[in-house]
Amino acid sequence: MLIICGGMSRAGSTVQYQIVCEIIESLGLGMTIGWVDVPNKALLDNLENAAFRKDKFLVIKSHNFSTPIKTLVETGKVKVVYVYRDLRDVTVSLANKFAKSADNAISTWLSNELNNYYLWMDIGDKIVVSKYENMVDDLYGEVIKIANYLQVAVSSDLAKSISNKLKIGRQKQKTEEFNYDIYGLKGSGDDLYDPVTQLHNNHIISGKWGQWKKCLSKEQIEFIESWAFSWFVDRGYPLSTFKKDNAKSAIQHFKQARKLKQYGKLPEAANSYRQAILLSPCSSLYHYNLGEVLLKLGKTDYAINAYRHAIYLNPASALSYQGLGFALSQAGQLNQAVEHYRQAVKIKPNTPRFENSLNLTLNKNQ
Repeated sequence: MLIICGGMSRAGSTVQYQIVCEIIESLGLGMTIGWVDVPNKALLDNLENAAFRKDKFLVIKSHNFSTPIKTLVETGKVKVVYVYRDLRDVTVSLANKFAKSADNAISTWLSNELNNYYLWMDIGDKIVVSKYENMVDDLYGEVIKIANYLQVAVSSDLAKSISNKLKIGRQKQKTEEFNYDIYGLKGSGDDLYDPVTQLHNNHIISGKWGQWKKCLSKEQIEFIESWAFSWFVDRGYPLSTFKKDNAKSAIQHFKQARKLKQYGKLPEAANSYRQAILLSPCSSLYHYNLGEVLLKLGKTDYAINAYRHAIYLNPASALSYQGLGFALSQAGQLNQAVEHYRQAVKIKPNTPRFENSLNLTLNKNQ
């Protein structure tokens, strides 16, 4: 069977990959392949067939979701191990790794990370998902959790051995001792990585969580928290910048945003919508309107997330499903677009706008 270690960038996916590799190799159950940038259908089919013929596990690591993965998981041919992390810490870690500013990390990578997250989660409950903070705090428990998911019997002694071997301090020591200039492979950017452990030469700064509190500005935190509001709430991460709900002030920002939008001042309108969200974060309407503006600005990934938050806050909003469907179709995610158009039609049947969008996308997807 093929095992894919997915996970957000800078969220501990390398640790999960190492855990899987240690379990499989210690028990002689298979072999590791390493990093795969784009897990396309041909590659996945070849790896899955090879694993089937040898009756062994093959293990790969990739941050990037592809549609064939979902099909292979649903048919029981592939297992997926996934980990996520506080998006604010992901921002700091990305900035550190690539020697960029936090603003650059937010604009360049963050929306892709969150959209990839939702694509992985769309597979359903046949994958195992971990929270970085819990995993690092209890590596032994993570080893047992993954072993149970793989249906592999792991002794307590082996689980302890693996968890001790993969502690952050020891991982950092490995990066300091490995000769990257001689044995390292070229990774993204200018960094090099160890093909066995998948550790980069600048992989670990501290590994601690909560770094965002001292590394991000108030404005950066406000942007991330308002943009990914429902994600933070759903995953139990505390929000730091939201003020006490002030509906009156929020409405003023909302009205200002609509005027700015009317006059074609879209960046300013987006900022006003965000201010309204900060004052009244549970308004589906504010998130929906922010999505509309972001879509017109060409920020499709951010628009997708704004519509997701609108739906989270009001699952009965056909308009939000329609908006998300359109944004997904603009991003080329036609299967997902169809699902959301269908939901819009289900909520408000016999609405020509919704039915036309669904039919057009179905025709494109044939």
